[in-house]
Parts: sequence; structure tokens; C-alpha cells
Amino acid sequence: MPGELTAKGKVVGLKQTRRALAQGAAAHVYLACDADPRLTEPLRELYVMAYSLPSIAAYLYKSTTKRLQVIFGPYLPEAQPKDFYEMEIASANIMRGFMSVPCDVYFTMEAKVSHFLDCSLKLYDVPKEKRAAVTAAVLQLDLHAMAASIIQKTVQQAEKGFEALTEK
Repeated sequence: MPGELTAKGKVVGLKQTRRALAQGAAAHVYLACDADPRLTEPLRELYVMAYSLPSIAAYLYKSTTKRLQVIFGPYLPEAQPKDFYEMEIASANIMRGFMSVPCDVYFTMEAKVSHFLDCSLKLYDVPKEKRAAVTAAVLQLDLHAMAASIIQKTVQQAEKGFEALTEK
């Protein structure tokens, strides 16, 4: 993911994100769950919309399938590439379902992450003990700080790009 954030062709901001989504040019949309809701709510809705657009969804499903087969193949030795493709469709829609509900005091980012991981890892037949260990490890990460850092770096990269354009 960090390499993707430094790659050329990224956009920052609501208007640019909407434009990229409308043109079918967005492959990823990153959003901090703990940012100001006045800013994140429209972006969260864009994220849900992005995964609802057939062209973007198809790209994401296909590009992720091979990685999923490598990661989860040992748990599903009989599964074929088409099975991982179909499971990616299911897990992406699990993610979209969780993203469609805003974080609040009752449904925190940590709760979303925990439930998403459990549901998705069950789909790939990961044993309960391993699911619990993965979830615990992820929840030990400072997810809020990571999201804030990603947004800050993305904005800085965008500003550098804008400065380079205006210097010429």
C-alpha cells in the first residue's frame, strides 16, 4: 500500500475523487475513519460508490484474486482460481457493508475491523485460533495514527505535485 500512495496518478480531495470515480480512473479510495465526519462522510459514501461501480469492482476483484490464492491457498487446497475470485467478490462486499455504516460510539473502527476480519477469514476457512490471533495483532496497531499518517503523506505528495506544476 505505501508504494501505491507514492505512485503517480493519485488524487486528493472530494471533487477530484468524485471525478476520478466518475471516469472509472480510481482503483483505490483511502479514508480515515476518525477524521472530521463533515469531511469523511462524503468520502465514505464515495468509497461505497466506488465498490459499487462495475468497472472498478471488476478490476479490484481480478487484481486481488492471485494474492488471495497465495495467502489462503493452504487453508483451501482444493480451491481453484475461480473460487478465490468468487470469494474476493464476497469479502469485498463484506468490506463494503461495514464501510457503508459510519463509525460512531457504538460501532467503532475497532469493532468494524474485528468483525470484518472474523467474517472474511471465516470465508477463507482460516481456523478460529488463527483468526483470533490475526485480529488481536491488527487491533494492537494504532489504526487511527496510521490512517492520519497516510492522509498526511498523501496530501504532502499532492502538494509537491502541485508546486512542481506551478514552478514551470
